[in-house]
Amino acid sequence: MRITRHCFSSLFGNAICNKLEKYSQYRPSSLTIQQYLDFGLHGTAKTSFSFLKTELLVRLANIMKEIELLPPSLLNTSSARQVADWYRKSFQELLCFEDTLGDEQDIFKFNDQLQTILKRHSNVVQTMAEGLIELKSSGGIDMGSEQSIQYFLDRFYLNRISIRMLQYQHLVVFGTVLPESPNHVGCIDPVCDVSSVVRDAYENARFLCDRYYLNSPQLELDCLNALSPGKKLSVVIVPSHLYHIMFELFKNAMRATVEHVGMDEDLPPVKVRIVRGNEDLSIKLSDRGGGVPRSIISRLFDYMYSTAPPPPQDGSQAPLAGYGYGLPLSRLYARYFHGDMFLVSMEGYGTDACVYLKAVSVEAHEVLPIYSASSKQQLTRGPLIGDWTDIFVLINNITNKSNYLINLYLIKFLGATTSSQLEKDLGSDQALANEHFYGLVNFGNTCYANSVIQALYFCKPFRERILAYRQTHKKSGIQKENLLTCLADLFSNISSQKRRVGTIAPKRFVLVEEKKREYTNGTLKTANGLTKRSNLITTNTHDYSARSTDGMKQDLTWIHEIFQGTLTNETRCLNCETVSSKDEDFLDLSVDIEQDVSISNCLRNFSNMETLCGDQKYLCETCGSKQEAQKRMRIGKLPKLLALHLKRFKYVETLNRHTKLSYRVLFPMELRLPNVKSTNCDSDKIFDLVAVVVHCGSTPNRGHYITLVKSHYYWLLFDDDIVDKLDESSIEDFFGLAESNVQKNSESAYILFYQQRNET
Repeated sequence: MRITRHCFSSLFGNAICNKLEKYSQYRPSSLTIQQYLDFGLHGTAKTSFSFLKTELLVRLANIMKEIELLPPSLLNTSSARQVADWYRKSFQELLCFEDTLGDEQDIFKFNDQLQTILKRHSNVVQTMAEGLIELKSSGGIDMGSEQSIQYFLDRFYLNRISIRMLQYQHLVVFGTVLPESPNHVGCIDPVCDVSSVVRDAYENARFLCDRYYLNSPQLELDCLNALSPGKKLSVVIVPSHLYHIMFELFKNAMRATVEHVGMDEDLPPVKVRIVRGNEDLSIKLSDRGGGVPRSIISRLFDYMYSTAPPPPQDGSQAPLAGYGYGLPLSRLYARYFHGDMFLVSMEGYGTDACVYLKAVSVEAHEVLPIYSASSKQQLTRGPLIGDWTDIFVLINNITNKSNYLINLYLIKFLGATTSSQLEKDLGSDQALANEHFYGLVNFGNTCYANSVIQALYFCKPFRERILAYRQTHKKSGIQKENLLTCLADLFSNISSQKRRVGTIAPKRFVLVEEKKREYTNGTLKTANGLTKRSNLITTNTHDYSARSTDGMKQDLTWIHEIFQGTLTNETRCLNCETVSSKDEDFLDLSVDIEQDVSISNCLRNFSNMETLCGDQKYLCETCGSKQEAQKRMRIGKLPKLLALHLKRFKYVETLNRHTKLSYRVLFPMELRLPNVKSTNCDSDKIFDLVAVVVHCGSTPNRGHYITLVKSHYYWLLFDDDIVDKLDESSIEDFFGLAESNVQKNSESAYILFYQQRNET
């Protein structure tokens, strides 16, 4: 791998590599179809330029960093190096606009550059496919490399779809590229007639089938608007994406039907049913093409597998078959805006292709690959963990609606750990019989909320009390919705699932949270704002109780019983030796950090004696005048659950911004608090680490959050919708970085949750 990186650096150059390092640390912005539409209707060329000049660099950098990690056998092929060079040129050209203001001339040059990049990248799919053919012909693909390549290509092509979407949308709305229809807003049709797109795809596939086989099956199309019966079925969608999906499915269905039944026979029709539901636009295409064996189904989505002969070397095109990329790419088009595609086949009869797209435009947000430690692990070490940073959330959503499909087929994706595999890994451990491990859907930059929700769920006293609170709340008849009620419903939904592992969308929680002032002004999207997230539930509860009846107030005191501790501020007058003390409650403790220190040291420093002198002298009531004094803060009452916030973000005046302190801070599995008042009978209590919220990134304002949790004696990692087992020995990887690397990208603990041990 060291040789590969050297080749990559020599190809890109040191200056480009430094910029790649910078932009790859940023998380791509996941947009919804509705956001694309609204901006197309109400945005300006200048604001679009300002967004794209950075966002395109971020998306390019995230995938270019992964190109570096490809197996050398593929990266060293002429085709793969050609693709890498195209990306280098495009990245370098876009850097020219990095510091431009966006006047009319800048925008004109930018639009011209986007068209150049689009043209340059038009053959990326075919060129990369030729690289695979070149690699296969040399016999250079082992099992590990094949899995890494499959994993990379899904991310690579999805990234390409997203970049081209940004470019085309901008050029159609604010440039000189004409829309496919006058009614379109950029690439989007606000009232797309789905059946019309399906018929267009059928007619073009039929033309090819007739030309090659001299026969083709008829189409039977049935539409059902279950949301508004009797009304025309239309949705907000990108028609070109749907066309690509359906054209590929029709080609496969027609080819299978003709070859199974015979060219001279009466062919059974291809049947398509379109259904518009509350959430999904569902399309099922059924053929009588003989089906495929169950052992082959999962391979149909592999880039290195094809049921047709490889394309001829003379450049001529096979009419209904090519590189075997049709189905994998079609599935990516479905997944791009949070949809999916499945195949269900009956060998000897036929195949059903099921396409699911989001019918509600505000819920159809981009699913984007992100360069991260987990993706790096997948590419360099093989399929050790299931990691898709943002993708395949819908697999588990579909599970709730179509269990029969999932039960028939275990969806294989890039060798990633599936929910079933994780359940198998956890085994039949009776200690975990009642535990549930569910990832949470990321609705676009909501990983900060997901991370704290997971931590709170595995703080067992909190979970038990909030589930009990939910029952009390429902019996009381109070219907007002707030963050706590939404969290209670979410916890109940997770804990009542039949399967132990899966994914759930915290939709109501996110929607209610978005109404909060601190969310809408963006505070909670920063790393500093995450500390507010850790006590937002308790704060919301306190505010809610103040407006509730006395009975409800009493019901809500359990929050304080669990999280609330007491700090005692002790001040000793150095003149009269009188000691005064004042208690104040806390829900979490924020501690300063230094390089290579332990949490115990941080807590000791928190209670260090401070001398008050000079202008800071203490007004002693006994002396009746200001006197020098000593002051310290100690813990008077211990909480059952202790939330420790590490102050990793520091304002640097010379830079006029906050920076991240990626210091290495050791946190133990067991903690005895060193600064508890000696008069406290609980001063020797032991606290066990149960959850860690981790910040991934090098800056406070851009980054990602994951959660490490302990359930009995298992450690697990939650990365939005992804759930993986974690060895306890790996926890130290999240302490932080060595002193020489404090400014680099890091995955470091940010909030620690310790639970007081019950001694029996």
